[in-house]
Amino acid sequence: MTLKLRFIEFTLPDWSDKAFNGIREAEKKLTDIAGSAGKGSTRFQDTCSRLGRAANQGESALLANINEPIEIRALTYILSVPAEKHTAIMLTEKIIKRMGEIKSPMSRDPVNNSVYLPGY
Repeated sequence: MTLKLRFIEFTLPDWSDKAFNGIREAEKKLTDIAGSAGKGSTRFQDTCSRLGRAANQGESALLANINEPIEIRALTYILSVPAEKHTAIMLTEKIIKRMGEIKSPMSRDPVNNSVYLPGY
């Protein structure tokens, strides 16, 4: 079966630099937040390096290295930066579940003051 559609023509306006200001501001905020996450401490840097090496070995090795809240902070930090020294990390259900076991509550719903994990 063949379905013929009429030709649709439309014109999109050019994007101005001003249109991207909100994105740039949000990126700067995220960078500032990540920059103040205690990432300057030797322990935090060592934890990031260790988790990066574990990520290179696969999900099982990464899971075995998530045992303390600092490791969750380090993992969320390395997820927010380009994967230059480690394999890109994919957040799986097992990793999220492990993070919830270590640090519960993961977050709070400020409206209802209840604990939630998105997607669960």
